[in-house]
Amino acid sequence: MHDAKSRPKLIIVCGLMGTGKSSIARELAENKGWVMISSDVIRKELANMPVTRHEYVAFDKGIYSREFTAKTYEEMNRRAERLLREDKSVVMDATFAKKEFRANAHGLADRLNAEFRCIELVCPDDEIKRRLAIRMERKDETSDGRWEIFSQQKRSFQKIDDFPDEEHMVLDTSGPDNESIVRALKLIEG
Repeated sequence: MHDAKSRPKLIIVCGLMGTGKSSIARELAENKGWVMISSDVIRKELANMPVTRHEYVAFDKGIYSREFTAKTYEEMNRRAERLLREDKSVVMDATFAKKEFRANAHGLADRLNAEFRCIELVCPDDEIKRRLAIRMERKDETSDGRWEIFSQQKRSFQKIDDFPDEEHMVLDTSGPDNESIVRALKLIEG
């Protein structure tokens, strides 16, 4: 078994759309040399569609239905398990709106003796609205998150109270990106 210093890490970066999950997860992975697993990419791979093709469907429909979302998280966990077994640390980028998805990731870390952290990103709604408007203009964007479905996602998001304080950190990303990255790194390094 691994000692505390050599154990691989499983970090979940979660929160509502537009809070900066992909940016923070990407920066953490690049900064630490970890592998990033993105729910947006996995979802579109499972749907056999280009990752930058947009699927603007109603909330909880199409590739965003409960069934397809469950399949997406299962595949994310499968890939994370393979990497953790290879002693590689993993950053998972997803909303993790449901307790069951968070519990499955936590259970995976426990089974494989990986260090677990949940970084919950928060941001004021007006800033999220601004970010989502900018995102809609970008052609290289993978996410389909948009303001029209934000309130539905917010209502369906199950509060993150699943983990002890040493495993759960809340990060307000309303400031400059570089400040959020520095704070995220400090959070995971303890």
